[in-house]
Amino acid sequence: MSTILVTGCSHTAGDELSHQFVFADYDEFLLNAKTHSQEHNYMTMRKKQILYLLKNYQNKKFESYIGNNFKKASSIANRYFRFVDRKFAWPVVLQKLLPKCKVINVARSGNSWKQNVQVTLRYMKKYDNLIVVHQVPNIYRTYIKHGNRKHKIIGLNDLEYLKKLHQGNIERIKTFDELAIKYENLVHRDITHDYFRKATGRFTNYLQKHTGTSTKHLFILTHSDQAYLFPKDDIIIDNLSEIQQNYTQGPQGHVVDINFTKKVANTVAWYLQKTFDIC
Repeated sequence: MSTILVTGCSHTAGDELSHQFVFADYDEFLLNAKTHSQEHNYMTMRKKQILYLLKNYQNKKFESYIGNNFKKASSIANRYFRFVDRKFAWPVVLQKLLPKCKVINVARSGNSWKQNVQVTLRYMKKYDNLIVVHQVPNIYRTYIKHGNRKHKIIGLNDLEYLKKLHQGNIERIKTFDELAIKYENLVHRDITHDYFRKATGRFTNYLQKHTGTSTKHLFILTHSDQAYLFPKDDIIIDNLSEIQQNYTQGPQGHVVDINFTKKVANTVAWYLQKTFDIC
């Protein structure tokens, strides 16, 4: 049995795909979301998720959090629906298309290419004859060490959004401000020395250098301008964002149409079947 490891960010983790289940009229929510702020849409979605859990599980302990610890209730809802999202992500469809293979989806929301490389290196120690399909995130994503944590950084706009979500939490806002300063320093380095593209190239070269003959890497690129950073013959999709424009997207910018997951899974399955004697 061949093992297929899938890495990536929220677009492969299935973010927002479960949201349609918590609204009586999801299309109406999507329409209204266009006129509201990102944080307003986030809170609306979170409240709907909590109501869904209350209605369908009737857990008294969870109910007690609503009045006493909304932050705890929100965290539980977030973890639950992250799990549900993954059930609808395209690697799940890929598993159904290739039943004789084992598909492992390690994509996580907010991941950078560097984080995906690190995860891949760990799995390469566990599996032989591994095929890795990398959904390569935007190259400007990274993580920054601050205190005892590694913080995923999508961009300065996302840090501002997080500050609004955590309004009133002085400690968290201070952390976001300090992260913004560190990220701005990287942006300045990028302007003068092309930092982000060079970093992407370094991690790609490092991955290839530490890959044995039993592992094969394939790539799904977010944008076509990433193509020169990866082996041409190993690119399955060279512009995922262009494909995404043909499908309905949620307020957070993720495709919420299951036809998209089928499209990506079918494209990957076709490539694997014509290239390798598997599944």
